[in-house]
Amino acid sequence: MAFSVKDKMTQRTRNISTYAIVPVNESFAAKTRLAQALTRRERGSLSLAMLSDVLDALREAKGIRRILVVTRDINAARLGARKGVRVLSEGRARGLNPAVRRGIRFAEREGADQVLIVPADVPLAKSSNFRTILRMGRKAKVLIVPSYDLGGTNALLLRPPCIMPISYGRDSFRRHCRMARKRNLAIRILRFQSLGLDADTPLDLVRIRSASGNTRSQRFLRKRSAH
Repeated sequence: MAFSVKDKMTQRTRNISTYAIVPVNESFAAKTRLAQALTRRERGSLSLAMLSDVLDALREAKGIRRILVVTRDINAARLGARKGVRVLSEGRARGLNPAVRRGIRFAEREGADQVLIVPADVPLAKSSNFRTILRMGRKAKVLIVPSYDLGGTNALLLRPPCIMPISYGRDSFRRHCRMARKRNLAIRILRFQSLGLDADTPLDLVRIRSASGNTRSQRFLRKRSAH
């Protein structure tokens, strides 16, 4: 039976054990910068809607062996369980970087070849984005998808999982690039219009609501805007 070049590349990607890590803040404490646009309850509802969108996109992507949600939020944990992903509970909130490191350690113990770190607030992410990341990531040790403003890191592929430290926060994209280059690691940068948009400011909410698509987050924002 003959296989095309595309079939062979897809098979090689599937043979790599990839763990996706999604760190999740407490839903009702999340996104305080959106307080001018959304109530506390609305921010919690939006946070869960965005997590649902991200998990759905990851589940539809081929080549991801296991999805990990790292959180201490009971609502996020319940949502993850309903989606059939592995939930790693945090005893107390320690911040984004410790949550990601917890996920990386778990993936390493289970023998993961690489990890794909995705924030929980990129509701326009598509499964095709993640398939492209996995395919293009074969040519690099570090693959980074920046936010649209080149400030944040909206996806980070590391092979192997602990090949370099992670450092999320303001200007994390440039910081991750510097850390990879300092270690002389093969790095690839991809930009996606969909995956590049996260929900950090009220203007981001307008962009998400107005973009093409019909994700759970978009439906929530459009319904609220119509009232």
